[in-house]
Amino acid sequence: MSQKFKNDIRISLKVVWILLSVVTTIILLMSVYYPEALLSSAPVCLSKTYNNTECFMCGMTRAFNYISTGNLSHAIKLNEMSIALYLIFAVNTIAFFYILVLKAGRIFIKFKKPLTALSNKN
Repeated sequence: MSQKFKNDIRISLKVVWILLSVVTTIILLMSVYYPEALLSSAPVCLSKTYNNTECFMCGMTRAFNYISTGNLSHAIKLNEMSIALYLIFAVNTIAFFYILVLKAGRIFIKFKKPLTALSNKN
């Protein structure tokens, strides 16, 4: 594998991670601040609609809303994996913002150095 190909893969994975992080952050924020909007915008389960069976994600949106209000027992009743997925989303969101702040800090430091160099010459 060439170095260019490895760099392209690395950049692609970063872009996908950033997009997924933004989406999961929006979902978490909506479950906390706008639970009704999250429920109304969630798609109808196709498995329930066409096969009359629940899929592995059934109840997840409502469970996220219950987790956000602290009602974990109702969330587990709706979907047993909801708390694990919510925690994964929350940890990913924290990591995303931590890295975002680090990158922003590095960019700010890069811009600050030339400005301080100019002011020292006067």
